Amino acid sequence: MIKLIVLDIDGTLVNDDKEITERTKSALIKAQKMGIKLAIASGRAPEGIRRFAEELDFDKYENFISAQNGTILVDFQTKEVLANHLLDYEDAKRILKFVKGMGLSILIYHDNKVYTDNISNYLVKTTVEENNGVITEKKDLLDNLHFTPNNIVFTGRKHVLEPAMEKIGAEFGEVFDMVLTSGIYYEAMPQGISKATSLKDIADIYGIDVKDTLAFGDSDNDLQLIKEAGIGVAMANATENVLEVADYITLNNNEDGIADYLERYVFDKQD
Repeated sequence: MIKLIVLDIDGTLVNDDKEITERTKSALIKAQKMGIKLAIASGRAPEGIRRFAEELDFDKYENFISAQNGTILVDFQTKEVLANHLLDYEDAKRILKFVKGMGLSILIYHDNKVYTDNISNYLVKTTVEENNGVITEKKDLLDNLHFTPNNIVFTGRKHVLEPAMEKIGAEFGEVFDMVLTSGIYYEAMPQGISKATSLKDIADIYGIDVKDTLAFGDSDNDLQLIKEAGIGVAMANATENVLEVADYITLNNNEDGIADYLERYVFDKQD
């Protein structure tokens, strides 16, 4: 019996126009009316999740949002931060120094601000828009890191990002958990922290057995979430890594894959 549903946003909950379709919205609101808890788990910052949570009536139900790939867990109704996982400050500075000269753009979310060293990069602009953040450009983030970040995001065009990922992974693979999001964001994360961490934390808060959880995702930052959930559902547009570990593959994010699965396998089977 499904008691908790955890949803990724981009490529999963929303279509390619970054909108929740009416069919998917109706299905998820119906799930809540049936007593099923929802949570949104995204690589986005908390402000980038808020609009979607409001569309799904999170203000009416006791639900959670997991931001920045599981590093921040927030009770949506009370706004209480229940988990706030940080990188080691000195290690954060060390990786910033290491990537100098690699041609990557850097993004760091903190206190509803997006700190970057390259405001003109189109991926940076897109990310800031999606997260409703206030952009703050620092040409040298290494010398201007006055806080301890939850995670650090590196981005760039494929021919720049891929070789950089190999070097960063070789140097810091035992210091951080490195995760690729949407194929264009390479993120340094606290070790052992992921969206799956939030799923387990939320299940514990509600007293829900993990076997009674359902998760939807599409990208490699959803990999641990899909593996940990009682039922892990990959969107048809998911990466090969996610497709390989999923218990079920639903329709893609433009075909109401979430709604289709709930209508077929959840709504008529709940006790």
